[in-house]
Amino acid sequence: MPVLSRVVGCEAPYSFYFSLIEPFWKSTSSDSAPLHRLTTLARKQGARALLIEDASELPSVAQEIATLDERMGGGGTAEAMLLSFLNEMPEKEDIQTVGDACLIGQCALINYRPRDAVEFQTTFVYEAFFATPSLDSGTRLLNNFINCEAVFEVAVHGRKFCIKGLYYAQQNGITSVCAHACIRMATRTLHPSQPSPSTEEINRLVGDPPPADGMLVEQISSALATITQREVALVDCTSIEPSEYVSVLTAAADSGDIALLVFETGAPPRDGDGEDRADEPDGSANDDAPAEISPTNHVVVVYGYTRNSDEWHPQAIPEYTGEPSARHCPSSAWVDHFVIHDDNFGPYLALSSRALEADPTLRAEKILIVRRLPTTLEAHVAEAASAIIMGQATQMFVDDAHDNKWLNYLLRYRKPLVTRPVLLTREEYCAHIGATVGHDGSHLNGSIQSLGEALPEVMWMVELTLPDLFTGNHSKLGEILLEAGHSGGDSFSVDRVRGVRLPSRFMLAHGGEARNLGEFLQAGHGEPRDVRNFPLTSHSPLYERHPPERQW
Repeated sequence: MPVLSRVVGCEAPYSFYFSLIEPFWKSTSSDSAPLHRLTTLARKQGARALLIEDASELPSVAQEIATLDERMGGGGTAEAMLLSFLNEMPEKEDIQTVGDACLIGQCALINYRPRDAVEFQTTFVYEAFFATPSLDSGTRLLNNFINCEAVFEVAVHGRKFCIKGLYYAQQNGITSVCAHACIRMATRTLHPSQPSPSTEEINRLVGDPPPADGMLVEQISSALATITQREVALVDCTSIEPSEYVSVLTAAADSGDIALLVFETGAPPRDGDGEDRADEPDGSANDDAPAEISPTNHVVVVYGYTRNSDEWHPQAIPEYTGEPSARHCPSSAWVDHFVIHDDNFGPYLALSSRALEADPTLRAEKILIVRRLPTTLEAHVAEAASAIIMGQATQMFVDDAHDNKWLNYLLRYRKPLVTRPVLLTREEYCAHIGATVGHDGSHLNGSIQSLGEALPEVMWMVELTLPDLFTGNHSKLGEILLEAGHSGGDSFSVDRVRGVRLPSRFMLAHGGEARNLGEFLQAGHGEPRDVRNFPLTSHSPLYERHPPERQW
């Protein structure tokens, strides 16, 4: 069906619902929430013009319609339109009269009706490119941290524009399910200059499962690994505490990775032994399917988080409940929401970090992390191990910490330290520490070549700090450096410890020769470490993959 190209002024009193959603979202069987969300984002960012075009000639859209029509027996009817939102109104509908940065977002909407059907059976947002939400001035929203924005080139009435943001897609419920949408969202954001994988391509990789049966976690992981050419890690949320999988998601964002969160909807309560019953997507019991390969209920893509430096509970709850003192307080405790794309509800949504703890029928199942760097150690394990190491390492300096007030204070500090794990390369760490300037102006004034030579190629840097330094100064007192890849498997062992940095001190391990932590710290068997005076003498800025453009 042809779509008439036109330019529409969409400032108030124009109603996106009555003038766009109601007439153009033609299927009553599918929820228009994603298009609602996209128009809301456009409104929030000052949309003044809506440009409507026919999208049926776009190769990716045409292929999607062909795949859909083939599944439905052929001979159906489709309408595809391209909706572009601008914060400037073109003069006399001439797209050349607007500025280069005026495009807020663009989405391709498809309506499909099978042969001989009276009504459209499905409507969905095939894809959308939308700028990261910001204020009118261009300032990022308060607290928002998104680690993997990409620059996409899109055409509006024949003119090329660039959008810095994230890619969004929705399932159609016939040839694709939410997992297809998530695979496409993650892949296109990682590879913005390449076409997103088609539904047909994904189905070839996973064996073309009927959408009603969902997609297995293993299928999602395999498809992601094949298409992105990256390692995909799988974390089982059912075997760890909620605070630990919150740490895993936060560390993924801090490390520059995209994560997919799989959660069960309408799930029965856990059995007394803690094991889960395997459920079909509609919640009906399936006693024949083992839990580890049961179809996933829903998947969302996690791109980042919001952090609240005024959060009350990380310090207050342990005090008021009388809980035994923990060894560490994860920095993720100050993360109040994750920034997600949900194909059912839209992009740039804030998912409470504790949303999946509030209702027993909604629970986290798995996390898939599309890693840019390989590791056999997960973030929450690295974090817990580093807290133990730090507690023992500081005791080495009890007798000679008088020369540094921050090291001396750290020795006297008795409450849990804040930990923040980040996966990075040796070069990234050396560049970070080499450019770091401490609160007192101290910095590394010599070559870091020898330091780099003693460190592993990929490592977990677990930053250690105090609550007030973390929330007020955004700074740290040191790091534990752990080897990320290890032949010993996915558990922690002391020979993963490759370095410990404290104010004015740096301990380096050589060759992983220590058989236990005591040997590493006391230089017993094989002299496996050396202690160096280090010129960074005070707290210093936390590691940031990108210069912070927001406050928290």
